[in-house]
Amino acid sequence: MFDSSAALIAEWIANANSGRVEGLIDLYAKDAILLPTFSSRPIHTPEAMRQYFQNLSAQKDLHVSLHESTLRVQPLRAEIEAASGIYRFSFRIDDEPWPLKRGLPMCST
Repeated sequence: MFDSSAALIAEWIANANSGRVEGLIDLYAKDAILLPTFSSRPIHTPEAMRQYFQNLSAQKDLHVSLHESTLRVQPLRAEIEAASGIYRFSFRIDDEPWPLKRGLPMCST
């Protein structure tokens, strides 16, 4: 589907920034487990993932970006990579800007 982990991450960010919840869901395998940034509990189903991403996309002025220089891609085996890096979420709470930086664990095939 993607020729690199960086392309997958770019698509994830584009979907998040555009509020395309179904586009985000489509990037995950049906049996994927999401370790969400804004929840302490893993998400195990597409329906729960959809709810999580709907709540995230409802944040006013949501913007996600990747600190490109932190992106690291590690081949695990044929056609499977692990990608890590630092991304930044920003949105408004009570009309105040709110940034958050987090690590980016992601695997792709």
